Formats: sequence, structure tokens, C-alpha cells
Amino acid sequence: MQSSTSFLFVFLVLYLLSAFAHPGEGEEYLKVHKLPATSPYEDVLSFAYYYQKCPEAEAIINQKVKEWINKDYTLAASLIRLHFHDCSVRGCDGSILLNHEGSERKADVSKTLRGFEVIDDIKAEIEKKCPKTVSCADILTAAARDATVSAGGPHWMVPYGRKDGLVSLAKEAQLVPIGHEDITSLVEFYQSKGLSVLDLAILSGAHTIGRASCGSIQDRLFNYSGTGKPDPSLDAQYLNYLKRKCRWSSDYVDLDATTPKIFDAKYYSNLPKKMGLLSTDEKLYTDPRTEPLVRASANQPSLFFYQFGVSMAKLGNVQCLLGNEGEIRTNCNFYTTIHTIVHFYFIYMLFFRTRSSQFHLGQKSQLQFQNIIFCGCESSILLNHEGSERKADVSKTLRGFEVVDDIKAEIEKKCPKTVSCEDILTAAARDATVLAGGPYWMVPYGRKDGLVSLAKEAQLAPMGHEDVTSLVQFAGFRHSFRWSSDYVDLDATTPKTFDAEYYSNLPKKMGLLSTDEKLYTDPRTAPLVSALAYQPSLFFYRFGVSMAKLGNVQCLLGNEGEIRTNCNFVNSKY
Repeated sequence: MQSSTSFLFVFLVLYLLSAFAHPGEGEEYLKVHKLPATSPYEDVLSFAYYYQKCPEAEAIINQKVKEWINKDYTLAASLIRLHFHDCSVRGCDGSILLNHEGSERKADVSKTLRGFEVIDDIKAEIEKKCPKTVSCADILTAAARDATVSAGGPHWMVPYGRKDGLVSLAKEAQLVPIGHEDITSLVEFYQSKGLSVLDLAILSGAHTIGRASCGSIQDRLFNYSGTGKPDPSLDAQYLNYLKRKCRWSSDYVDLDATTPKIFDAKYYSNLPKKMGLLSTDEKLYTDPRTEPLVRASANQPSLFFYQFGVSMAKLGNVQCLLGNEGEIRTNCNFYTTIHTIVHFYFIYMLFFRTRSSQFHLGQKSQLQFQNIIFCGCESSILLNHEGSERKADVSKTLRGFEVVDDIKAEIEKKCPKTVSCEDILTAAARDATVLAGGPYWMVPYGRKDGLVSLAKEAQLAPMGHEDVTSLVQFAGFRHSFRWSSDYVDLDATTPKTFDAEYYSNLPKKMGLLSTDEKLYTDPRTAPLVSALAYQPSLFFYRFGVSMAKLGNVQCLLGNEGEIRTNCNFVNSKY
């Protein structure tokens, strides 16, 4: 037996030597197969997304998170919370990191968020190694995982490939739970993100570390439900401790009263003892949908750890932007692309430079609509010369030209002769819709500006007296706003808000124009009116789809048209 084993060993050695001696024959067996530098699947999350693009990314994130948490252990909970707030609004797209007026970060509910400087530090280091490669959304997702591990919690795999969002609105941040909701509201919120009751109960376990402001529990301590007394569901000794701890609403108190610095399952053990700090903590134990999950997590810490990793992985995959959606910011505080220069500057100009004027958001949408109806999306409506569309009788009530001019002037400073007036107008109409409370949709770019603008062609634009056939796609679009401050509101109930009330008004015989009334009485459109009135979310979705289609009507591309340097004149005349 020993001799046969020796023979096999000698044979193996001779075979390997022959392979090395004749590399052409043996290299197939020794060849290391490498992953391609770029994945053909850019529109999916992948664990190997940065394998070739930025192999050091995870190591940099991990090291930086450790450094910051070693200096301040409270940052572990802050990073987890920051990630939750980001994914709770428009999905995990880094929108919470944008730092401009009117952003999620500026909302009242975001005032106690921390950890921004950690993400900035990580991003700066990664940009040195792999510029314009790793998104802020990916960094925040991985940092939340590494913060959990640093506090003693579980590790889970994070797939990468998220892109950074292009929209961040303070009013949308108000939707994030803050600890006063009932369980039903929380369940509905989680379900809207594709998460379950189990995920709700398990992700609440993040309260095993971290702190809450004393201001957030003042009602529980001193005036529960307006009774002038404390919340009776609080343990008496725990209540006295909290009263001593929270002499000032600006003070902070630990969410976990027993092991606040360690990620463990003690949070769940505290709930049956009436030691849940937030009212939502207490309700987790008293609600029959979540009470069994609380008990299981308290009695089986390993189960909690495992499921926490699973639920956090699900949270990190909520509504991610992939492929050509979004962008990769070079600074997590600010937008990067040309598109976002238009977007941000439009918001800035609208709220800070025309606040005293009578400009209404609907004017931007109507201006784009008129522009498209005349000659397609080529900004012919902006040309300001005798005999142009702008000078036609039907165009006399159009407004918003000064907005486009202002945006164009600013962009010309940054990117001269690059961005067309038509692309600006199309993006501005979308951003005006969002600012009024309407939906967001992606705008593709590359339109060129037209060279022809004739007043007689402007007469083709619908004026509100036509039959229904030509108006189905545009009725909701044109009537969620008012056209001029001197005219009567097109929507009699909520004229300043983009919503579906226009459709609800039609069955009540409150449509202002004859075309409004016809939409509800015509059998081709009546079912659509009813559906949109009862399902505002459907209207919002379809509006974004239809506006995207509208923005692609007869565009000038490539060598067609031009890129004007002044939107009022063709270049040859300017």
C-alpha cells in the first residue's frame, strides 16, 4: 500500500513538472480566471460590483467607520438611523445626504440626524482611490452594516450598484416614523417599502443602541394624551429615572436602559418590564401582531441577530436606483450632473428670487405644453421676435419665460453652449410639478433648439373648447394649477396643490372649462376620470409616464437644430 502511494506521489510530481516545462500544454489548468472589468448587468445589485472598479471600497468604509466609532461610540446608532431615514424616502438613494435648502436633511424630523461627517470622510477617501465610481448610497448602506458590527451586532453581505438620487424634498421626510405612531400606521409604512411585520419588529431592535431626545418623550413623562399625567404603561422606577434624566427637552436618554452601548437583544427583554422608551416600543409588546416576535427575539438572541441581518439587507434594497438612473456624486452633499444644475437652480430661483412675484408653478407646465403642441420639444415657444409663437394671441397668458432665461444664464456660466433651452424647459416643467407636490419622472437629455417659430402655428394649441378626443392625455396636466393670478382657479378645491382633486370635482359638476365637463360625460374618458379620482397614486404614476412621453415629442437631435446661447433668439440673430 505504501509503495503504491509513493508511486502516485512521484507520478503527480512528474506531471506537474512537465506542465511547467511546457506552459502551452498545461496553462489551462493553472490559469486564474478574472472577473471582467465591467459587468454586463449594470442594472442589478451585485456583491462583485466593485470587484474590478474599486476593490478597496469595502475596506476603506470598514476602516473609516471603526475610526469614527472608536472616537464616539454613539455614531454607530446614528449611522444605522441615517440609513433608515434615507431608505424611507424615495428608497436607498443617498437623498438624505444632500445639503441644500428644502432638502430632506433640512426637515424638522431630520434635525437630530448625525453621521454625515463620517460619510463625507469615507467618500473623500474613496474618491482618491476610485474617482466617480462608488455612490454615496452604497457607502451609507455599507457604513450602516459596519456600524452594527462595531457595536457587537451581526454582519450581512451588502450588494452594490446603487446610484445617487436627484431629488430631495423636506416635505417627504415628514413621512418617516418618529416614535409616536400606532402599530397599524407602522405596518402600512413598512409594507409600502416592501417590508413585512417581521421586518418592523426586528428593525425596531436597532433601539438596543442609541439615544432619543428628551423632547420626543415629554408627553409620556408629563402629559400623556392630554391628561396632565405620565403614561401609565411606564414602569414606576423607570419613569422616575426618566424624569430625573430629562430635566431639559434638549437632553438625551438611552433607548435601551440596561445595555445602551452594546448591540444585543436586551431591548426586547425590557419591553415586558414596561421599559420601552418610545411609545412605539411599548406598543410592539402590547399589539398581538408583534408581541410574539418580541418574545421570540428576547428569548432567542441568536434568532434576532440572524433576522436583523436579513431585514437590514432587505431595507438596503428598497427602491434603489440602478443602471442609468440617478448619478454617482463626487461630493455626497451636492448634485453632480448637468441635470441637477437645472434642478437645483430652478428650486433656488423659484423660492428665493421670485418669492414676491405672482409666478405659479402651473405656468411652467403650461409653457412646456404649448411649446410641444406647436412644433414638438424644440423650445420654439421661447423665441421672442415678431411673428413668433410667443407673439400669438393664444400665447398672451403664457408666463415663466424669465425663469428659463435665468436658468439658462446661470448654466451658460458653468457650461457654455452645452445645454439646450429645450432641455432646460423640459426639466423645469418636471421640477415645477415636484415642487407643487406632484410626481417625479426621469428626463432624458440631448434635445436641440428649433430654428423656426410661427405665430400661425400657435393657433393649434387647445384652448378648452375642443372635443374630448384630442385632450385625454393632457386634461389632468393642465388643470391641477391656475394659469394666471388674475383668472379663476381651474381646480376649485386645492388650486395650489398638485393632486387628483381636479378629477374628484368633475362628477360634482365643478369643471371650469367645457372640456373638463366633457371628460366626465364622454364614455371614452368617464372611466378614466373615475379611476384617477379614486386612485390618486395611479394618477401620479400615469402623469409621470405621460409627461415623459410628452417631453419626447418630435425632438430635434444630433445635427438638427442648435443650442442657443440665449433662449429668446436663434444664434444667427443674437
